[in-house]
Amino acid sequence: MDAIKPVLFNQALASLELSRDDLEQKQLHFRDLDKLLLRLRQLGMPDITLRYYRQIQLSDFGLAGYAVASSRNLKDAVERSIRFQQLTTDRFLIHQQLEQQGQRLVLTPVVAQDHLHERIDIGEEFISGYWRMLELLLGDSVNLAHVSLELDFAKPDYWPRGSANFPCQLEFKRNRCAVSFPTEWLHFPLRTAAGEVAELCERQCEKLLKAHQPDNIVARVQRALIYGLKVSASLEEVSDWLHIPARTLRARIYRENTSFRQIALDLRMRLAHQYLTSTSMQVKEIAYLLGYSQPATFHTAFCRYYGQSPGNYRSTIISSLSKQV
Repeated sequence: MDAIKPVLFNQALASLELSRDDLEQKQLHFRDLDKLLLRLRQLGMPDITLRYYRQIQLSDFGLAGYAVASSRNLKDAVERSIRFQQLTTDRFLIHQQLEQQGQRLVLTPVVAQDHLHERIDIGEEFISGYWRMLELLLGDSVNLAHVSLELDFAKPDYWPRGSANFPCQLEFKRNRCAVSFPTEWLHFPLRTAAGEVAELCERQCEKLLKAHQPDNIVARVQRALIYGLKVSASLEEVSDWLHIPARTLRARIYRENTSFRQIALDLRMRLAHQYLTSTSMQVKEIAYLLGYSQPATFHTAFCRYYGQSPGNYRSTIISSLSKQV
């Protein structure tokens, strides 16, 4: 990566107080990588995210990459990649859903509110990273033309012409960012499978990653709600899942200047945004999916949070996306 415009590369490193020694000694953490790629975009390399993720090898991610590559099948590899993403970035969460009567798995990034300005970079990183993972893990065993990629912005000028980067269905100006592929692929065994190695690498990787970040109870609660339980789960259910006494959990959340109710509401509203802008589901269906007993209750909560009704919000966002050039 640093062979491309070395002057800009050195400038980006310096602005982030990083050095080439950090890279050579593999001390560049995932959050630093995100910042570095964003800085390079700002300095005049807008295609750096695409170029980086299209050339990456799983081994470049160290133990995390080895754990993914050693997984028994694609299903395990995807689940491991999502778990590592939870530990390495707070820019977005990954949401999974089945479409076409369970025939396709769809992965979408749920972007955090304070990172919405990075939407294009996150979208490019997401589809490039997962395309590359599918390419490396499955190779010639599947027809990668059956992968579908969607981006919720217009095609930038710096994108290559045709399908040189992604020889599959790729659509811009959609209502969501997404990667989807046939669910039958999930059970395909990987040529690089090594169960014991995968589990060992995963345990060690999680240990190392957690050692380099604070024990953020808010993030742990969010992950429990979206991955382990349901977004309408109670504090007591989350405390059981996290193996933390409810009283202790409530106190730790309070020390973060928030509440369990607010954490759950923020997550519900982020998912509501995702469903409203990336699916054709009716508002009442979204309300029930998010655990509201009545659509009216969801409508009231949404209006208080976003300042407008779900229907108006959907129309405004979709209209804004359709006008992008």
